[in-house]
Amino acid sequence: MLPAVLRLNKTDIKFLKQSNRKFQNDLFGVLVNPGSSLTSKFGVVVSTKLSKLAVERNSIRRKFYEAVAPLVSKIEGNYYFLFLVRRLAKDVPVEQIRQRIEILFKEEKFIL
Repeated sequence: MLPAVLRLNKTDIKFLKQSNRKFQNDLFGVLVNPGSSLTSKFGVVVSTKLSKLAVERNSIRRKFYEAVAPLVSKIEGNYYFLFLVRRLAKDVPVEQIRQRIEILFKEEKFIL
């Protein structure tokens, strides 16, 4: 799990939803903005459309935080990332989510 210091709060998430930088793949979308803190921060939004049960939504959210944790130290610069989870990500293992995030971050040059 990602430490609370590296997670976005509600005001940051509202600000990021107005972001115009969006990257997508079949498992998730990512909204990105330059951050004002000393480190990059991450948030995960799992809609009730994906699952009505909070237990399932929370487990999906935890998978994404677990997938992002090893990549935090590799990120160049300070950014706020908000992951918008899609239905396909529901049954995907953490390692595959991590690979997809890493590929997307390398393509967009957040990781060198």
